[in-house]
Amino acid sequence: MEDKLQTKNSEASEITVSSFILAKNGLIPIGKPTFEQWQECGRFIRKAEGAVHFWIGDWVNYGEPNFGEKYTQALEETGFDYDTLRHDAYVASHVDLCRRRHNLSWAIHAEVAPFEPEEQEELLKKAEELRLTRKELRKEKHRFLLEKERPLTILDPNLFLGNCLEEIPKLPNNSIDCLITDPPYGIDYQSQRREVKEQLPKLEGDKEQAFDLLDQMCQLIDPKIKINSHLYFFTTWKTYCEFKAIISKYFEIKNVLVWDKVNHGSGDLEGNYAERYELIIFASKGRRILNGIREDNILVYSKNYNLEHPTEKPVGLIEKLIEKSSNENELIFDPFMGSGSICIAAKNLHRKYIGIEIDKNWFELAQRRINEPKHN
Repeated sequence: MEDKLQTKNSEASEITVSSFILAKNGLIPIGKPTFEQWQECGRFIRKAEGAVHFWIGDWVNYGEPNFGEKYTQALEETGFDYDTLRHDAYVASHVDLCRRRHNLSWAIHAEVAPFEPEEQEELLKKAEELRLTRKELRKEKHRFLLEKERPLTILDPNLFLGNCLEEIPKLPNNSIDCLITDPPYGIDYQSQRREVKEQLPKLEGDKEQAFDLLDQMCQLIDPKIKINSHLYFFTTWKTYCEFKAIISKYFEIKNVLVWDKVNHGSGDLEGNYAERYELIIFASKGRRILNGIREDNILVYSKNYNLEHPTEKPVGLIEKLIEKSSNENELIFDPFMGSGSICIAAKNLHRKYIGIEIDKNWFELAQRRINEPKHN
């Protein structure tokens, strides 16, 4: 950056950014800057506007505890009005440095300042991922506040809203007969199908930390799984190696099932082969005999095109796994419940079930679906 961003003289009265001098009284080109250099300088100016407000806020907040000065001296030194200084100091004091996003505007940070730190993080993350404008973020804030005020009604005592890492330790040891789950894949998935409705939101935890989450979940669930039980983990070829390494630390991997979705997904339509399958890691704790006849490890079930959850699995496919690996009244467990397909399949087949979901919206969707008449 030294050739693109420099300060001149001891007072730093001039800054050079990508062949432009930003002086106190204007912008001066050096030679004949290229279009790319002009763009880069513009991006710096745009980001500098927000940085200046944070600088002022942090500067004002530093003055009071260290020198006993705040607005009186600040008004003299900066020439800004009282309301500007007060607002900058408020936002800077409420949005910690660790949560500030360099690619989000000052206005976005100002919008989330009144919220609690964890709520700020959630809103800033959403603004960053969906590239929300200030106006769009205000709508999201309104929805967020309404959701907080609306009480959650638990319709099914077998379903739990929360983090599976916190809920699993509460389960009795040796209580689960079969685990079937579709954990975050670690590929930052977001549905791109837009022809019917807007882009669906990204899934909670579906980034690199998903592998740590899976590892911790397997460690916690091991004593809860009965000896001689089966486990099924949905995954993709993109993260199969990571999943295999984690799961094999705790359970014996017996096979990899291929779910043929019949229809392929979207993606690079010209430069890549169409993807029409997902993988299911089949593992065991001890040894259990599969019910019925021996079948192939290719499972052909049409993909769901559900408009409410981006990765919903067909209930019929889940029912097949449940029938092969459990009996009536045995307990099926899903720590990443999503829209509830695994619990629905268990209910259809007269099995007990426990589902855990961290996202309130998906949890409510799962409750509604599970309490509807039998799904196919």
